[in-house]
Amino acid sequence: MSKILLIAEHADGTLRKSTLQAMTLARELAAKRGGSLSVVIIGSGVAGVADQLTGYGAESHAGKQRPPYV
Repeated sequence: MSKILLIAEHADGTLRKSTLQAMTLARELAAKRGGSLSVVIIGSGVAGVADQLTGYGAESHAGKQRPPYV
């Protein structure tokens, strides 16, 4: 069983298109290998980004909130 870990790129509370494309490929690969897909989100405002992942096939996700740069 394969485990795939994807680091999500986001800006202004929205997932980047490149992250969604990578998730599609990772989800397909996980299905072919009988594995799972997990996504990591790092940055400020990650709660909204995590909610967006629900519809894109990630089996689990983890977020790390940090204060914005001043």
